[in-house]
Amino acid sequence: MLKVIPPSGTPFQIKHLMKSYFTVPPIKEEFMQEYLSKGNIFFTSSGRMALYTILKSLKKCYPRRDRVIIPAYTCPVIPRIIQSLGMKILLSDLEKDSLFMAKKEVERLWDEKTLCLVPVHLFGYPHPLWKEFPSVEDAAQALGAEIAGKKTGTQGMAGFFSLGKGKNLTTDKGGIIFTKDKKLSREIEKELAGYEFLHPLPSFIRLLLFSLLIKPCGWGIITNLNLPQEETSEFSLERKKLSSFHQRLLHLQLGNYQEIIKERAKRAKLLQKYLSSFPQVKLISPAKNSKPCYLRFPILVKRKRALLEKLFLSKGWGVTRMYQKSLPEFYPHIYINQGEEFPSASTLSRELLTLPTLGYTEEKAEEDLKWIKERWS
Repeated sequence: MLKVIPPSGTPFQIKHLMKSYFTVPPIKEEFMQEYLSKGNIFFTSSGRMALYTILKSLKKCYPRRDRVIIPAYTCPVIPRIIQSLGMKILLSDLEKDSLFMAKKEVERLWDEKTLCLVPVHLFGYPHPLWKEFPSVEDAAQALGAEIAGKKTGTQGMAGFFSLGKGKNLTTDKGGIIFTKDKKLSREIEKELAGYEFLHPLPSFIRLLLFSLLIKPCGWGIITNLNLPQEETSEFSLERKKLSSFHQRLLHLQLGNYQEIIKERAKRAKLLQKYLSSFPQVKLISPAKNSKPCYLRFPILVKRKRALLEKLFLSKGWGVTRMYQKSLPEFYPHIYINQGEEFPSASTLSRELLTLPTLGYTEEKAEEDLKWIKERWS
């Protein structure tokens, strides 16, 4: 196949890249507060380092607490980050056919030794938040999503976002920390004090290349190379912060970011319309009072997932299975609530398929989905 719709990521305007690198347009220091909410903003080299920094600083605020509750299905690097800080991991199973942790499981696991809960806004779908459980929101994939009328990543003790390639908005590398907690802010500021700035040139070059690959022709080349796709579970410290180049590029892209979210929502609505009638396919419902930003469109395929995946790929759709194992299957001995079962997380890993929400016209989607349904049925 010559063209493949990228599974995620957003094409950006080259003029923004050039302007950010070769000129120095004025930038407000408060530009992220204006977009997210009033609070303290910190920039790191990645979403992973943002989570590392938050948890390390939070542990200094509450030294007697060392347990972190995370969903049993999420990015496999999260346990590595927690483990690197000498903390203990508690896994919570999910609601059935859902991306979200079951509240009754969190209630059962929480005790006086628990430092925080990490709700993950996977694929840009806001995870429900519960005020009785202090949370660090993993909004790495959910910049711009909303729940209860507020941006994800702004309602817990802290939240973080990723600006890596493949996200809805990228600066090549980068993470954002948001918190309104003054005590935590002071500890984060101390932790970041010795960090150096990322060098702009490598990011500039990678983004030029990325601008070619994030198109169907470019992604078709990557797909035809048949490179191995494995979940990234390694974590290494990179004590650096976003340079002024990265911040300028972020600022410029925020200007039309809401339009990108609207486009993704339109595609998601179209996918929902057609896939709801597919046999053996179940749609995943967003949380109540939420507005996803639809980094990807997740579905559950109850039977013959490989066949449906093959049909989409044959029409040039970059569909993915995402994380192909639940966390207890990845790491049988890394969590402390050993002996428990996580049936919903395991089912999700076996049935999940994600579809792109950008990079195609409505006409192509309608034509391809009708063709796929005929052969799927």
